[in-house]
Amino acid sequence: MKKLFTITIAVFLIAATGCQDQNSLVQPDQQQTPEISFYSNSNSAQAANATSGNLIVRHFIRNIKVDGKVGGNVKFKFFVEDGRQLEGILKIDAGAFPGTKVFDAIFDLETLTIELTPHGNFKIPAHLDLRYMGYDLKTYFPSLNNSPKKDPVFYYFDDSGDLEEMPYANVNYNFGTNVIFFKDMRLPHFSRFGFIR
Repeated sequence: MKKLFTITIAVFLIAATGCQDQNSLVQPDQQQTPEISFYSNSNSAQAANATSGNLIVRHFIRNIKVDGKVGGNVKFKFFVEDGRQLEGILKIDAGAFPGTKVFDAIFDLETLTIELTPHGNFKIPAHLDLRYMGYDLKTYFPSLNNSPKKDPVFYYFDDSGDLEEMPYANVNYNFGTNVIFFKDMRLPHFSRFGFIR
């Protein structure tokens, strides 16, 4: 009886292991995907990534649930294989919107765009801090090279293709370390945002 029980358990474990979804951290070409770290408070949930060939193009934070009456913070930190990093925090003030919203955030680590869906307006703008590390600042933010230097512009990309400048408190950058930090970007709604090279 003991042998039969042991054989049954062994067969079950082999079957369960063999029938798992192919959701491992190894891409089809057997390259390791970058580490993804997602830090959240009690108002938020999961993180995932998507790939295109060998190129990591986007990272998602899914099912972020925020009670508009209470507000909340979502902290995130993403790593890309070549050493680039993105970290930041999205802060939603108490009273920003009525009821509870569940939304997704899509961070495109190649184009430096951010999409927060479903789109919708706030009574109080959300706050977004972003720190990019390991990006060639002269390539991604060429306005920093101009004479006189101009701070990068953070845009709202309208569905019609129009651009609207979004304010932020300040930007700090260092060409030696290729780190740029945007403090307190103000988002009056959830939409698609980003920079233009």
